[in-house]
Amino acid sequence: METPLAKLEQRLESYQPGVNLYRYDYFPGDEIRKVRDEYEKSVARRTWIRSEQERLKPDPRVSALQSVLADTALEAHIDAFIYAADTFDVPVQMLAAITAHETGWGRSELFSAFNNPGGIKCTSRVATCHDGFSAYTSVADGLLDKAGLLRKSYFNRGRTTLTSIREVYCPEAGCETWVRNIANIMYRIEEEFYR
Repeated sequence: METPLAKLEQRLESYQPGVNLYRYDYFPGDEIRKVRDEYEKSVARRTWIRSEQERLKPDPRVSALQSVLADTALEAHIDAFIYAADTFDVPVQMLAAITAHETGWGRSELFSAFNNPGGIKCTSRVATCHDGFSAYTSVADGLLDKAGLLRKSYFNRGRTTLTSIREVYCPEAGCETWVRNIANIMYRIEEEFYR
């Protein structure tokens, strides 16, 4: 003969949140709570396991950035690009493309000597300056500042496209090449991402 607890466990296998499966008059209340709590714990464990499996999957942005930034000084900082972009909710391909363009793919003196990812001017938020430009203790710090500037100065003001950013960043005639160059790099990154 099947016990009431075994019957409940069978029903719990098809449990759906919001559906009351615990309406058994012959179960003492404590027993129902124990079974329900155990089930909820197992759901939480399975959810955690699924989230860990998702977390452990390779991030496709890494391979896309690796293929485009390969053999440049920027290649070693892919994790910093992703972290900064995620922290400030800006597209990583835009952050990487602007940095690649403005640092000459990481060859500029500002980048190599002062970890400045693109001519960021010195302000009070940065402790160290060099010839009017911000000097950072690490590339990651510089990328975080650059992503923060993109978010604060452009994205929060509705300027989310390269053309709308250029209107403020570089309003002079001739800056169309800035948009075109960065768009080409972004396209290459996105092309690798969707392969």
